[in-house]
Amino acid sequence: LGDHQDTAESYHWLGRAQSGMGNLNKGLQSYKRSLQLMKKLPVGDHCKVAENINHIGSVYLEMGDYRSARKQFQSAVDLYEKLHGKHESTAKSYHNLATTYLAMRCYPEALKYFKLASTMRLAVLGRHVHTGDSFHMLGMVQSLIDDFTSAVEAFQTASELRSTLLGDHENTAESYYCLGSVQGEMGDLKGALESLQKAFQLMKKLLLGNHPCMAHTINQMGIVYRKMGEYECARDQFQNAVDLYEKLLGKHESTASSYHNLAAMYLAMESYPEALECVRQASTMRLEVLGQHVHTADSFHMLGEVHHRMGDFFSAVEAFQTASDMRSSPFGDH
Repeated sequence: LGDHQDTAESYHWLGRAQSGMGNLNKGLQSYKRSLQLMKKLPVGDHCKVAENINHIGSVYLEMGDYRSARKQFQSAVDLYEKLHGKHESTAKSYHNLATTYLAMRCYPEALKYFKLASTMRLAVLGRHVHTGDSFHMLGMVQSLIDDFTSAVEAFQTASELRSTLLGDHENTAESYYCLGSVQGEMGDLKGALESLQKAFQLMKKLLLGNHPCMAHTINQMGIVYRKMGEYECARDQFQNAVDLYEKLLGKHESTASSYHNLAAMYLAMESYPEALECVRQASTMRLEVLGQHVHTADSFHMLGEVHHRMGDFFSAVEAFQTASDMRSSPFGDH
């Protein structure tokens, strides 16, 4: 057949199969062959061209080549807008482009395109799982730029859509978790606890008890209980989180963070020996995992505070010295 539409289509599907198997380089080559053939044919503005460009962008995104992915997704957006205007394919490319900007930490651009994707999907698809996906990601970006009021609205929309359309599903649990986390940041502690408990119950139903997302949720509930002044409940949650993180992740920043949180609870409860044991674990683990880092300094500072309250001033000086040296090095006057 040579330069023929069917040849181009076969290369396209070969690329999908190869990339689906994780062979991204070969998948990319096949997609590019398909695209080159399609451009030779008198269908330069055909939706198949835009689809191929979109898939090439997805491969680049998975490879971590964000600049190339962004270029492809922008080309797909431009072509879909020309071909279809408001359409699910256009909205999908907006979503993909926004995802790439998010990975690049270009939050204003990510915000712009997730807004376009969520608005267009709501107009075109209505109450659909893809609409829920775009609203969820919109909430993620808004929370990253500390626009918590808008993030709550987006996560509420996402969680309601996902709950209705997906029911008991890990994506529903994820939206409830994010909603609860943001509500906690805003000081809506009752709402936060309710959302996090919904996420927790869903994860239990879905048998995600041995998944880090369960530990994240338990840890977040501990933070909410701490803000409510319910230290014993917070302590229990942080202990559960520590146990689960230890089992699943071992030495990890999340494990160290839960040790730090647990130590803070014991400190608030004036249980100094327990606080000392936990904050030692946190500081040692953070030093090993993170090295010279603000969180490592935080744990050494708390270690110094516990030593001071126990009357071990020599150890307190050592810990405070480590914390002050670490904090002054990367952060200067703070």
